[in-house]
Amino acid sequence: MMGNTLFFMIAFIAASTNANFAWSSAGSREDHKFPIFPTFPTFPHFPKLNFPPFPSFPPFPTFPNLPSVVIPSKHDLINNDNPNFSGILVSSSSSSSLGPDGKVRKSGGTTVFTNDGGVVKEYSSKYKFK
Repeated sequence: MMGNTLFFMIAFIAASTNANFAWSSAGSREDHKFPIFPTFPTFPHFPKLNFPPFPSFPPFPTFPNLPSVVIPSKHDLINNDNPNFSGILVSSSSSSSLGPDGKVRKSGGTTVFTNDGGVVKEYSSKYKFK
């Protein structure tokens, strides 16, 4: 495809440069050359535009300082014996390692703690793939 494009481009350029020979009919070739493009007249310069200065932007409002979020710990959840308190804590972990035999070993688990009005329950599951 590129070869065809290149061929047609070269053929067009060659035909364009030799087009002055196509107009030689009865007289000499100097009388019937391919017409030359006229020179373009000089155009007047575009007038300079004076715009008013661009207005400045108002200052961007500052964000208020937000207090840091305190995440309760596992002990805060377990040791809260308030009868109106309900809380849940989910902890999960996963790991993979290369065993001595060269195989990948995956392990991990999930632990869920709930505190419903001072009644604390723990649910856990662990897995190990060899």
